[in-house]
Amino acid sequence: MTRGCKMKHWLTMFSVLLLPSAVLAMPFPWLPVENAPGNLIGIFSDYNQGHVYLAVSQSGDLYRSSDSGDTWSPLPLPGGHAVVFLSRDPSQKTSWYAVTNSGTGFDIWYSTDNGTSWQYRSGQSERIVYISPSPIAHGYLLFATGAADSASLQLNKSEDGGVTHHSVLMMNDPGFAPVWHTTSSWQAHWGRMLSSDYGESWTDNSDKTIAACGNDIPPSLLAPTQEGLFRSRDTTNTWWPLLLKPTDFVSINPRNSNMLITGSIRSDSPNLYYSNDGGNRFAEWSSDTPGTIQTVIIGSDWMFFTIINGALYRYDERPADLDQSNRIDGGDLVIMATAFGTHAGDAAFNTIADLNHDGTIDGNDLVILSAVFGHRFEYEDHDSPGDFPAD
Repeated sequence: MTRGCKMKHWLTMFSVLLLPSAVLAMPFPWLPVENAPGNLIGIFSDYNQGHVYLAVSQSGDLYRSSDSGDTWSPLPLPGGHAVVFLSRDPSQKTSWYAVTNSGTGFDIWYSTDNGTSWQYRSGQSERIVYISPSPIAHGYLLFATGAADSASLQLNKSEDGGVTHHSVLMMNDPGFAPVWHTTSSWQAHWGRMLSSDYGESWTDNSDKTIAACGNDIPPSLLAPTQEGLFRSRDTTNTWWPLLLKPTDFVSINPRNSNMLITGSIRSDSPNLYYSNDGGNRFAEWSSDTPGTIQTVIIGSDWMFFTIINGALYRYDERPADLDQSNRIDGGDLVIMATAFGTHAGDAAFNTIADLNHDGTIDGNDLVILSAVFGHRFEYEDHDSPGDFPAD
């Protein structure tokens, strides 16, 4: 390559890097996770350990991955019974609650070692629909029970991790689990109801059903509706529209509340929308979802998972880390520049720089790299959020 050609390629690269990343919001596709268990109904992240995930199958089997979903291993079933619900305990590292169906009732179990072993907490004759541990007050737990043929649910409160509990509220299923405030240990929401005393008493406080709470300050309460996604930052006194499209779920990055995915997945034509600036802007992201979306979670700033028709799919930005430095920076740009303009079979062709796998390293690959330039693939500590730029 002549000196003039090299200079042209470098100028091309720097001009692309100057483009705002919003031009290509999600540069990588959803891809099926090889070797993942099948017939899944749920996947859950231990966000204090960004590489640890637990998954539940339709038959109630339990699996764990300790390498961001690359490999999976079966876990022992609590009491030998099928798991029907799983929730991470956000107040403790490596800790989880599981609900099992024993055939004669439903039991609550607790693990402190990422599902390797389980301790029995208590049992119920009726099905347990939701279970929500407090992220701040360890041992405080809200869970809903109800008959299979009834829309009415009883909300129960426990202060000792489910060993003992009592009823605090009866209402129709709002469609979402109870939501604890992320910065106020005494405040919780369920549907349109608010509790300001650790879930003991409840008042009707909202005209929208709350589905999630961010960890920003003040915390963002999010309500997906058929009219759009709405946010409140004053404990439901006022609501502001973030997205005027039908939505029936919202997933927030637990370590970076600016990053969220919402949309409509309970319809024949699912739509996903992504924001990395707290909902000020959204990019549509639905073109490569091959089937019915069951759930979507944000595991980290750089990796998301979805279950489609029981199969596990992953969005993963790590392939752009060409020099494996855990950050997209000038080192990756140098690797791409060295192979820029080459085709498969050329001596200088570098497979890892062919980010769109079309056999040519060109501007299309550079656009992908530019969309994630500056991103990193590790957290400095367990308390700090990711450092992705808003643009």
